Amino acid sequence: MDGEQHAQVVAHTPALRATLALACNILAMEGHTDISLGHASAREPRAVVYWVKASGFGLEEVTPDDTILVDFDGKKLQGDRPAHRELPIHAEIYRRRPDVNSVVHTHPLYATALCATPRRGPERPSPDRYVVSRSNSLQV
Repeated sequence: MDGEQHAQVVAHTPALRATLALACNILAMEGHTDISLGHASAREPRAVVYWVKASGFGLEEVTPDDTILVDFDGKKLQGDRPAHRELPIHAEIYRRRPDVNSVVHTHPLYATALCATPRRGPERPSPDRYVVSRSNSLQV
């Protein structure tokens, strides 16, 4: 991370971490809970580092202190909590899509159950489908 990117991350850290924690809490309120699984991340536009929910916490429990700063190689740069093993999901989306500034991976009950059914076809969503809208929000 060069000096300009570091300054950008540090300048926006409190607001971005608070927004990420709030997003995690809202996801939980909307039923995207699966014990401590599921995570969300956010970054400043085009940054090569990002904040992500730490492992071991439910989405409903996340506070700004439960987020960690990592680079695209999964190296933890800031924060005391453990990292998820699924960091590559976030890193690869950010690496390939510089226009994306947030990634969410959750296991909502009914969507998980639907995707676990044996029937396949165009009328049923795939559990591996990600759709990113022009507004950088994840849609299913």
